[in-house]
Amino acid sequence: MTITIEDLIATIRSQHQNDSLPPQSFRFDAFDNEELRCLLEVAEIKDFSTGEPVIKLSDDSTDLYILVQGQVEIIVPITQERTKTLTLGPGGVVGEVAFLDGESRSADVLAASPCSVIRVSRESAHKFGTIYPNASVRLYQQLSTILALRLRRLDLFDATEIARDEERKALALELHDETMAELTALTMELAILGLSGDLDQELQVALKDARDRLKQTNIRLRE
Repeated sequence: MTITIEDLIATIRSQHQNDSLPPQSFRFDAFDNEELRCLLEVAEIKDFSTGEPVIKLSDDSTDLYILVQGQVEIIVPITQERTKTLTLGPGGVVGEVAFLDGESRSADVLAASPCSVIRVSRESAHKFGTIYPNASVRLYQQLSTILALRLRRLDLFDATEIARDEERKALALELHDETMAELTALTMELAILGLSGDLDQELQVALKDARDRLKQTNIRLRE
């Protein structure tokens, strides 16, 4: 059952009173009760079940979602094979990029638990702004701050990934050099073994074939 506006206001005030929200949270304490009630009235309070999609990647919707209860999981594509996952709790904001620029969604968002959100469309935000223009400015200021914080985290993530890539490249180069050294040593050992007069013709042919294959492998590794 969808939570009522009065219960929602009480829940929101309690969360801010306990100061239990992370830095990137939407700060409802920037609004007085009348402004907050108006925002909730022009917006929509919506519930999602665990696993239910809140936002779908590449979707054309532009609504903003502010999480009040429960958790959501944001799944951001990094490459075709890799994704980055972020979990948000009460006070978390999703969909703010499409809300601001009107473009398609850049990530999937799923309900990680039963959750309640405030869905703010661009039309309802405009209506809120005509009633409380100063409060509307504070709303957009908060979205700008949240975006800036996320951009800083993304820059840090990129820097970390670059460092990891460099570390992987260094490790790969080290393994490459070690492998070449081992192959060279093995080739020499086989050559010395081939000089022995105790080997029959069939074994000598097999040794020569092994040396040739090792030589070709060494050449490919040097390329």
